Amino acid sequence: EELPFIERRVAIDQGHKLIANINDIVATDGGAIAAIWHSHWRDSSYNARHSHKERDGVIYVIPNNWALEQGLMKLDGHQYTTDITMVGEEVYCRCWYQYIYRVSELPDSMKTAKFLNALK
Repeated sequence: EELPFIERRVAIDQGHKLIANINDIVATDGGAIAAIWHSHWRDSSYNARHSHKERDGVIYVIPNNWALEQGLMKLDGHQYTTDITMVGEEVYCRCWYQYIYRVSELPDSMKTAKFLNALK
């Protein structure tokens, strides 16, 4: 028997939330230092939230990460991932994070002098 449309939609939404949370746990435990928000606003069949469209491509810093603790990166005006709603947290949100694990992958403005000196 097929589920009614709304029940299928809720199941898909809950699955996305679960995957987003698992990805967050794996990334954080794996040493991720930041994440780039990706929205589906370009998909004409997706009714994207304006605030999520504005977050598209923006880097958010994972609080208390190893690079911050070692003084190798700085916020440089960026927010923490905990300052905003999580990807997939809001109803029917299909946004996702691309996690960053190395300071070298950050924009130069987020790298500290300590990091740059360590490269020399």
